[in-house]
Amino acid sequence: MNYAELSITSLVPQRPPFLLVDRVLHSSEEDTETVFEIKEDNVFQEDGFLSAAGVMENMAQSCACRMGCRSIDAGNPVKIGVVGAIKNFSLERLPRQGETLHTHVCILEEVFNLTLAGVVVLAGDQTIASCRIKIAVTDKVAED
Repeated sequence: MNYAELSITSLVPQRPPFLLVDRVLHSSEEDTETVFEIKEDNVFQEDGFLSAAGVMENMAQSCACRMGCRSIDAGNPVKIGVVGAIKNFSLERLPRQGETLHTHVCILEEVFNLTLAGVVVLAGDQTIASCRIKIAVTDKVAED
């Protein structure tokens, strides 16, 4: 499936102005890559930079995109996920307005409805953030 053609709102429950992923470049059982351009009107943008909270939200939404892609591939409705924990969050620098983030999600473990992923965010060829994130998928279907 060409995930880049899918609307992000079909994959995640967030809606503007709280969307921090523009599109999915790739998604598989093992990994997912998303992109996001930081625009001037972004609610997480302060003084020309995306805040640390915005970077974390981009990471969480990139994980949600992966779960949404898996649901669509299986012919199932997209369900809401909740972040259970973020560990080892490292932020090398805040990304600047106008930069495009490439966020890589690598699945480390999946057990029942829990997923543990390693996430790395790049701006250009520079790693600017990383973490491990634990997400639980609920039974609640995301609404359009």
